[in-house]
Amino acid sequence: MPSDPALNVVVFQLASPEGPIERATNATAQHEDFLRHAWQSLVEQFGLLPQDVRQIYCEWEPSEADLAFVDATFPKGIDLSFSFRRPKNAEDWPVALAEAEATIRATLEAAPSVGQLLPVLRDCDLLCEAVVHRPLTPELGVFLAQVCWTPQQTLGIHYLTKQQLADSPLSLDETFQLAFDNLIAGLKIEAGSAGNENVFQVRHSHDLAVAALSLPDFLSNAQHWTGAERVFVAFIQPGVLYVTSDAEGPFAKRMRRAVQTSDYYDAVTLTPSCYMVGPEGLSLISRRTLIA
Repeated sequence: MPSDPALNVVVFQLASPEGPIERATNATAQHEDFLRHAWQSLVEQFGLLPQDVRQIYCEWEPSEADLAFVDATFPKGIDLSFSFRRPKNAEDWPVALAEAEATIRATLEAAPSVGQLLPVLRDCDLLCEAVVHRPLTPELGVFLAQVCWTPQQTLGIHYLTKQQLADSPLSLDETFQLAFDNLIAGLKIEAGSAGNENVFQVRHSHDLAVAALSLPDFLSNAQHWTGAERVFVAFIQPGVLYVTSDAEGPFAKRMRRAVQTSDYYDAVTLTPSCYMVGPEGLSLISRRTLIA
């Protein structure tokens, strides 16, 4: 999220054989047809097709001209969202830009007053630009956040920005270690079976158990549970991580099907997936390729 509100971030989410992808660019906020120019720029770079577009996000509300362009170009009923209302009059832009800049800076700099620092496993996307994280695979990363339960019993997740880390007395490694220690304290391992297969479920008190994949000793622990050198892991949503030893067994096959048919879309941007975990790291087996 850039702090200059005149740079209007535009993000297109598209379906692809490899799974949902996002393509982003900047456009001039005040242009009446910024969205059309942004799309044309990305088409030139990546050869995108309009029929693959499923969602569009732009920081500023599209103009009437851009809404007409969307209706004429992309599939009907796509999700179009924005953060800031477009001023109705040209002379109101300076005030609108100043207010948007204040909002953006407050969002990036605000430190939550409550919560526990935890690692959050999520897709690598535009959040990488501003938030402390480490990539695990090209599509998956571990992000640091202050996490707490809200009065409505939903998760409040406030990601740690790079600026906040720079202002902290802790180093990057120390901050990650603190988050890992907090995660470990809330983990629960449940042993069970599916037919003749041993299956382990990893859970956490904050429903972010899949972040256990990012722990430095996850593989050694999983090897101890399963007795296998390499383990199969799967997640449908952030709250439960499934672990077993046989990537070709009935349970793994069932999880691959569940990944493809999952309707999970929630606060944490995490695409349901299956991986093999071994000494070489994480190897992707299956990832949801459909966008609801």
